[in-house]
Amino acid sequence: MENIIELIKNNSLTVRCLPYVVVSLLYYREGDENTINNVLRLSDGSILNVKRSIVFSEKYKRKMIREERIVEKGGWWYVKETKNTNSNVIFNRRHDTFFAPTLEEAINLYLKSSK
Repeated sequence: MENIIELIKNNSLTVRCLPYVVVSLLYYREGDENTINNVLRLSDGSILNVKRSIVFSEKYKRKMIREERIVEKGGWWYVKETKNTNSNVIFNRRHDTFFAPTLEEAINLYLKSSK
């Protein structure tokens, strides 16, 4: 573990682990209960794995649509070199290639590419 922390520190790496489930609250409009069980399709025709329900939000004092989406690669790790002091780091699956099922594997991908 100390070696991993040293590698992260010495290479200015930012690390992110994808969540297994993403929960979103969306505004409810009258009649939304009729479409809550509709299948959501992506542009490639695949089905988005989303569960939707109508809940009452104490925070917003109104009905909301609660969406739960299972993340396909939940638990996988990103590693990105960030040699700046910005508070936001944007990870992008298309452009960030140091992505693996374990933190060690993601760091090894980074180290191999920097040789």
